[in-house]
Amino acid sequence: MLALGRTSAFVPLGESADLNLGVSYANALADSGLRGDGNRAQIGVLDLTYRWKHPRRSHRTVMAQVELLSERGSRSGAERYAGTYAYAVVQVARQWKVGARYDWTETP
Repeated sequence: MLALGRTSAFVPLGESADLNLGVSYANALADSGLRGDGNRAQIGVLDLTYRWKHPRRSHRTVMAQVELLSERGSRSGAERYAGTYAYAVVQVARQWKVGARYDWTETP
């Protein structure tokens, strides 16, 4: 069985920009390789997305997102593993976008 929940809040920052804040949670049976940490795995996620669009030139945009993840088994004292990623995309012309991404994770 899987339990999953998500909520988010949209925050307008004027005419041309906005933020989206989100929280997610999942709880499910653990993979057999992770059973040493308990029979269930719990995952929590926080995310933040920023969007900006040029008020007069709709093809000029910026979008950036950061997400933090944490996983823990159900056994008391189980280790917690974390990870994150961040990326940004800038649209510099009608058909040209430039982007970058960064990832980091602890190895379980």
